Amino acid sequence: MKKIKGPAIIGLAVVSVTIGLSACGAGGSPAGPKTGPSSSTTALAPASEPAASVESSPAGTSTSAPATDATPPRKQTEPSSLPAGGQWLYAIKNESTRPVGETSAVLEGDSSGTVYAKSTSQFMGCEGTADRTSYQLDGSFTLFKAQVGLRTGTPAGIKALVDVYVDDALITRLQVDSDGGAPLQVVLTGGQTLTFIVSKGAGDCEYSEQGYLVFGDGQIS
Repeated sequence: MKKIKGPAIIGLAVVSVTIGLSACGAGGSPAGPKTGPSSSTTALAPASEPAASVESSPAGTSTSAPATDATPPRKQTEPSSLPAGGQWLYAIKNESTRPVGETSAVLEGDSSGTVYAKSTSQFMGCEGTADRTSYQLDGSFTLFKAQVGLRTGTPAGIKALVDVYVDDALITRLQVDSDGGAPLQVVLTGGQTLTFIVSKGAGDCEYSEQGYLVFGDGQIS
């Protein structure tokens, strides 16, 4: 993840993070101009990914031994780490151009294969209009944190541009690609809303029912 801009009020731990790009409908589109959290965008319906094909051998013929699966073992995170009074991001009341919600994901490029079981998905505006989600804080929280990246299966070459706002203040601007994700922290003290505006910076999108961008185990407290 590359930090493009970050005012002083953010507590941000970004390690070459690729903030997750959210999925979109069929076809890609250029990233549009950034809009403030008060701007409205057009809601777009999600779509589904094609199923993988399966080949079978005719009866009575020999087949070669199956290839060894090189995928690293998956390591489950501990969702019980949610602090007292904290909430998972997907459980927070929000307004969004397209549905966000609970998901379980491994981040693209994460060699550890860690499964983030309490994650929040986010679309990224592949059609040319940025996707926007605003979470209602009502001044009740002090910190947002998540492991941010692209979910496994995101098309190669995809990059997401993510603007992070607390109320009407732009806190940071990030570029996310498939480098395994990185931790993000944002100070929320006194904030009424936490807003993400996400657009496609590069690459071609494909059909997907969920956003490519993932806030891994994203939570506020």
